[in-house]
Amino acid sequence: MKIKSKLNKSDYIQISKLFSTASFNSFASQDEEKINTIVNTFKEYCIDYHEFTLAQAYVTFYKLLAKKYKNEYVYKNIVLKDIILKNHHIKDCITIPEFNVNKSKADLAVFNGTSTVYEIKSEIDSTDRLKSQMSDYESFFEFLNVVISQRHLSKVKRIVPFAVGIYVLDDKCKIILEREATSNLSNITHKSLFYALRKPEYLYIIERKFGYIPKIPNTQIFAYCYGLFCSIEIEEAHNLVIEALRLRQFKDEQINLISLLPESLKPISFTKRYNKSNCDNIINSLKILHN
Repeated sequence: MKIKSKLNKSDYIQISKLFSTASFNSFASQDEEKINTIVNTFKEYCIDYHEFTLAQAYVTFYKLLAKKYKNEYVYKNIVLKDIILKNHHIKDCITIPEFNVNKSKADLAVFNGTSTVYEIKSEIDSTDRLKSQMSDYESFFEFLNVVISQRHLSKVKRIVPFAVGIYVLDDKCKIILEREATSNLSNITHKSLFYALRKPEYLYIIERKFGYIPKIPNTQIFAYCYGLFCSIEIEEAHNLVIEALRLRQFKDEQINLISLLPESLKPISFTKRYNKSNCDNIINSLKILHN
């Protein structure tokens, strides 16, 4: 597979859109019309695509993005590969992209005995919202990190609290630790912890701590459980939240899917839960020849 030599910014943006949950969902559901659109879009940027497969296309075009257009997806992929999966087995930690905390969505949240966030500011991103994002994350995570391009470094150091860790991605796509994160446990609040949970998760905590699930109307259960949760000492509450979030662990078929995917597609595979049929469809879609 050979890519055209002259591509502009709008081309890179269009290519980036192919690395999306929507594309992955079309593979999972075997949506032939959408799959053909993805295939044809890749081919538009090629001058040679003998024995074309989507697996090959995603590997080849990811390398292009990593070299020419280091967007958030590229950063997220490198953090996942070189920090998270390098240091933790996928079964031993919960990794959640776009994790909601207050008014922000954390790029990558990791739960493995404690809570860690990685907020990404690529070379094409703005840092305008970073201060408010850090404020939101301080009330939930024990360890906060930003992963940035070199051009953001001096500005980010002025924006983020000293406890926030800083990683810099260099021109060769290597992550350099500029400053290690320190514990932020003293700033975590009950409200941020509780409001980030789904109903089965906070009910799990209440039963785990108090030994029962309240038998009250649905309109009252959230407020009642929140009141109970606020009576738990904050460090224990934080630990119980981490324990409850293990309910979001992937099933074996998706863990197997992640292990089979090329590195260029691993970040997308963390964004949604897929059943065995979906996982099989994804692998088959990537292998099929499109000549």
